[in-house]
Amino acid sequence: SILRQFPDGIDYAFGYGSMVLSQGNATSTTDDDPPPKINNNKSMIDVIFSVNDPQSWHEQNLRRHPKHYSLLSRAGGAGFVTWMQTNFGAKIFFHPYVDLDRKTTSTGSADDLGSNERNDDSYKMATSQLKYGIVGTTDLLRDLTHWDHLYLAGRMHKPIVSICQYSDEILEAQKINLQSAVCASLLLL
Repeated sequence: SILRQFPDGIDYAFGYGSMVLSQGNATSTTDDDPPPKINNNKSMIDVIFSVNDPQSWHEQNLRRHPKHYSLLSRAGGAGFVTWMQTNFGAKIFFHPYVDLDRKTTSTGSADDLGSNERNDDSYKMATSQLKYGIVGTTDLLRDLTHWDHLYLAGRMHKPIVSICQYSDEILEAQKINLQSAVCASLLLL
């Protein structure tokens, strides 16, 4: 699982995008047409981690994965990264283009998000890239319930795959987020 490669303290994590969710072939004219092949050499897995204490999490992650951070972020340390995260934009700090070793099935589909381990010949190691974002859990909850930035709330209007269990608080906030999206769309009719 992707989560094992990162420090503890992740309250909730979800994946999104074409490497996480199977995308149908938009140009397919029949159900017999195969889905498009994904080039795993250039694939990027998109993940969001919600953490209770962003500064502590960044301190641990900087020790474990210093190359995931820019030179400026490494020089400034976890306090600087957390300041950037919480004071600018949608309160999320992204790490793009991170090389990731992952298990794939013999057909090339990713088995990154599941926690089931298999030790058979149907799996092989592949290198992919990961883009992961870190958000404070309180900031995630606020965006889901108040649409302060509508960045994460909007992302969660679309299909996502939960990597770890929702807390009851996040589950309730996501319900409010989706109900609000339906209400907003009905008002626009």
